[in-house]
Amino acid sequence: MGKGFELTREISMIPGAAISQYRFVKVDTTAYRCIQGTAGADAIGVSRESAAAAGDPAIPITILDGCKCIVEAGAAVAAGAAVMSDSTGRAITATVGLRILGYAIDAAAAAGEHVTVIVNKGGLSA
Repeated sequence: MGKGFELTREISMIPGAAISQYRFVKVDTTAYRCIQGTAGADAIGVSRESAAAAGDPAIPITILDGCKCIVEAGAAVAAGAAVMSDSTGRAITATVGLRILGYAIDAAAAAGEHVTVIVNKGGLSA
């Protein structure tokens, strides 16, 4: 079975800043806009496309509702690891006390690789 998106719910949002593809995103402080995720923070989904700047046309966002999708890794991630966002919206192994955004179902050996994640807002990492 290959990497990819399955059974997704998707919305479109206008970028509030530049957004890279396959990054966790969160709601911006400006209505109806999103920005890349930040370290350990909550998120609403994963960007399926990139945007060069704030105000670019809306991009599709896969909602964190239990679907499988690709996220760019910010470091090595083991299969089965709980993941959270790093400072640029990439998936990293969750740190104690920070927001879990999903679970890796395969591995990434280094930053910049793609990891397949079952994205689902969890609690805080223990």
